[in-house]
Amino acid sequence: MKSLEQLFAMGSVSETFDFKGGKVTLTVLDTARLTDALNAAYETEPSSQLLAYKQQILARAIVDVNNEPSFKNPNKPTKEEIDSQVAVLDLSHFSSINYLYEKYNEMDTRVSKEVSDDANLKK
Repeated sequence: MKSLEQLFAMGSVSETFDFKGGKVTLTVLDTARLTDALNAAYETEPSSQLLAYKQQILARAIVDVNNEPSFKNPNKPTKEEIDSQVAVLDLSHFSSINYLYEKYNEMDTRVSKEVSDDANLKK
């Protein structure tokens, strides 16, 4: 199992950027946290699942705001920590959620491309 972990270990991919006069750090979610976010979003009404999906992803991906960590352990946030993040996102404007999600999606797309490029080089 250790060799499998080494094969897929990419480390934490994070980026800090300016947002509304502050600094926000997003990290690309691992499979476990992404699955957790998708499952949580699936429990909502179909008409609001897209927004719930974005909120659930961001609730786990926002790991720092203005140098204040969002979680004691970013790799294993507690349900209470995630619920707290979702509550804040519930009070946010839709355009802010979309902006933050686009930043997250850009990071995730970049990581996916790097993995794909690496795989193509080894062929």
